[in-house]
Amino acid sequence: MTTKNPVKPQDTDQESSQDKAPDQALDIGASEGEGEVLDFTGVSNYDPVPEDKPYFCTISKFDIGPARKGQGKTATVEVTVNEPVEWESRRIIRYYSLLPQSLFSIYNLIVAAGADPDKIKVSDFVLNPQDYLGMPLVAFAVNNTYQGETRSNIRRTAPSSEWGELKKMWDEVEVEEVMPF
Repeated sequence: MTTKNPVKPQDTDQESSQDKAPDQALDIGASEGEGEVLDFTGVSNYDPVPEDKPYFCTISKFDIGPARKGQGKTATVEVTVNEPVEWESRRIIRYYSLLPQSLFSIYNLIVAAGADPDKIKVSDFVLNPQDYLGMPLVAFAVNNTYQGETRSNIRRTAPSSEWGELKKMWDEVEVEEVMPF
């Protein structure tokens, strides 16, 4: 039986990237040399959006697949924020269980996206995610921490026809918070 010797790094005066603390930025990616030239000047960090605020969105992703825990299926829905403009292009996601006791959530989403409630309340409704891509709706976010990272998730939805009234109500709330009387 042969035993492999573990590979040991050679002694060097240079500090390797493995020796640096995780909170230290690596000094890599100089603007000269070999490699792909990328322009990162327009990239911003995507912090979570403020909670409980209405966002006018479109459905940008809608997939159905097996549930993570193996029970039934899950719909993964991602919406892209169009308004307010300071949050434009941000994405908010939610995983909807398709188990019978959880169907109210996906039902509310597709009704908000324009499905006729009278036509979908049948025992043999076929959910085709492609039918909802690009559809507008209003989403409210809740921020959750997953593996140490805060992410925005869809808390609830409303039809896009309610956007004007919801935005007006939210704008009034923001003004009251800024200028209490």
